[in-house]
Amino acid sequence: MTFSTSEDASGFRENYRERWTAWLTKLEIWDGSFNKIEKIAWIRATGVPISLWDWHVFNRIGERCGKIVIKSDVSTLDSDLLSGKLVIQVDSGEKICSEFSLSSGVSR
Repeated sequence: MTFSTSEDASGFRENYRERWTAWLTKLEIWDGSFNKIEKIAWIRATGVPISLWDWHVFNRIGERCGKIVIKSDVSTLDSDLLSGKLVIQVDSGEKICSEFSLSSGVSR
């Protein structure tokens, strides 16, 4: 959509919210720049110990890499316990390659 002024655009966004929210989850006024790069990516987490094999853990892994778009649904009942997948949004065009340690939080 194109508006003559930024005030017209703001007015549309505020006054017609009921109409555009039927189609969109967010409506932002473009500032004319293309600086922000966002991408959606499937990530696969491998090497997670069976004792930590839970969708909560996989979602926490995803949160360390970006914003969760589709949550993990892993379960110990899965036939493949080698890796779990989820979808994240990242604010960079860089390749996603992270490695970090997991802990159950229980002292021994």
